[in-house]
Amino acid sequence: MKGIVSGENEHAREVTASSAKGFPWQASIGAGMRLQFVDKGEKVTVNGRGYSGPLYVARDAVLGEVSFVPLGADDNTSAHVAASHQRSKSMDKFDEWVAAKGFAPADLNDSQRDTLQAAYDAEVKAAESAKKKPVEPKGNDGSSLMDDMETHLQRQAAEAERVDAIHHACEAAGNPTIKIDGRDVSLKAHAIRNKWDSTKVELELLRASRPSHQSEPQVYAPHSVLRAALMQACGVPEDVALKAVGEKSMQAAHTQFRGRIGLQQTLLEMAWQGGHTGRHFETSQVGLRNLLQAAFSTQEANDIFADVANKRLLAGWNTVEDTWRQISSITPVSDFKAINSYRLNGDFEYDEVGPDGELKHGTISDETYTNQAKTYGKMFAITRTHLINDDLGALNALPFRIGRGGALKLNKVFWTEFMDNTSFFTSGRGNYMEGATTNLSITSLTAIELLFLNQTDPDGNPTAIMPELLLVPNALNVLATQLMRDTEVRDTTASTKFTTGNPHAGKFRVVRSSYLSNAAFTGYSTTAFYLLANPNSMPVVETVFLNGNESPIVETADADFNTLGIQMRGYHDFGVNMQEYRGGCKSKGAA
Repeated sequence: MKGIVSGENEHAREVTASSAKGFPWQASIGAGMRLQFVDKGEKVTVNGRGYSGPLYVARDAVLGEVSFVPLGADDNTSAHVAASHQRSKSMDKFDEWVAAKGFAPADLNDSQRDTLQAAYDAEVKAAESAKKKPVEPKGNDGSSLMDDMETHLQRQAAEAERVDAIHHACEAAGNPTIKIDGRDVSLKAHAIRNKWDSTKVELELLRASRPSHQSEPQVYAPHSVLRAALMQACGVPEDVALKAVGEKSMQAAHTQFRGRIGLQQTLLEMAWQGGHTGRHFETSQVGLRNLLQAAFSTQEANDIFADVANKRLLAGWNTVEDTWRQISSITPVSDFKAINSYRLNGDFEYDEVGPDGELKHGTISDETYTNQAKTYGKMFAITRTHLINDDLGALNALPFRIGRGGALKLNKVFWTEFMDNTSFFTSGRGNYMEGATTNLSITSLTAIELLFLNQTDPDGNPTAIMPELLLVPNALNVLATQLMRDTEVRDTTASTKFTTGNPHAGKFRVVRSSYLSNAAFTGYSTTAFYLLANPNSMPVVETVFLNGNESPIVETADADFNTLGIQMRGYHDFGVNMQEYRGGCKSKGAA
């Protein structure tokens, strides 16, 4: 980017002056955009180049501004003022005059500089008029010969005008006091009594209005440092935070905030970067509303809360069992339309190729199974009470609960679909067995394995798919683990012939779910178990996710007008449906 520093405000002056002294400015851009998250291991193509997650892709970005900043989010940036115009001698004299009055020229805002410039111009004009004023003749008594009644009246009018100007200036400022010999004295009374002019009063009011730290430039924490500080305060694992913001931002956040940044400090830092001028956290309705609007005025500010919230969401998401993932195929979809998959039907067997080399066309069956993504979600708010109480625990706990709630919903939808399976696993399909001997044992394992292996495709040929997963409820987990681990089984019954080998040891991987025996679900059982194929080979159930997002998304923003606070919403787009019945067998178990 190239351009001209055309402004005359405090920020433009700071940039040009600091650049002339060699300050290493960095650059930052502001843009409106739509963000797409690409998970770890996933790939995405951007502008013809391939990238691997985890990362965010900015879609439809519209550049809004380019800024000079002390510390950029990207350290590989720089910003320079190539040349600057020569300052005039009058500008130098004005700065010297300002400094003599007790102000730092670089610290003045536009309003303060305009006030001081007017006072300076008036003083210069008065001095020039005094030089040109001719020496008036004096009488024997030293009085001016022109000091007549008209002049006397003019002086009285000027005095009344001076007093009136001081009165109005002090009234507008709330009648402030000043320290005189350690005592608080009315500025208005002191100025009138000591013959101050209105310019001197304006200067004193301006001096009184300055914050005590005005002489020091305000340094804001960059967004990357705020993001790191918030992650540290919320207990995000260090390795996760390092991947998100980098070591430099992590160290800067630790140095500045020591892991103790709160909600109020975070919002203030964000609001200052959004143009907010207040130095303290506002608790009034109007003040808080203005502060929140400034804090969330940029997309990056929104992303700070969203990023930290998503890290906490994943922590909550991971507290819930994910057995569904082990027995289900997982498919990304690009929209909410129903998708079709074909069953194991059709003419796929190779034919011998004759001397002419012609390959015959195969046929695909019309028998399909479908699936479709739907949206599930919920909205929460960090309220005004949380903000006033500086309750960082709300930011910590809400996303955690949203993540856990999302995992619970996915499990509920998944197991509701899977367990209501009386028409899916049937004797007629050859994938169901029941009876007194179907409790989990070596005998029943042998029987269900044989049932699985004897399944055929629509043409009567073996499916030739091998079972891999033994899915059991909680009550059968220990027994299933023993049957898969122990290589020797003994029968203590007298005069019984048996072998000591376990033919099923290490043959299947045990998968357990608490949902299988939960009475809230249709089809629950404490004795039924399943033998399933690898879901990547022949899935009995499929889970689809919109754009491949396998975990919920949290978004944050300034709440709407009816709610003073921060709005948070978690949502997840997924769908579950049963698929190929030849991919598994069910044993009822003796109830």
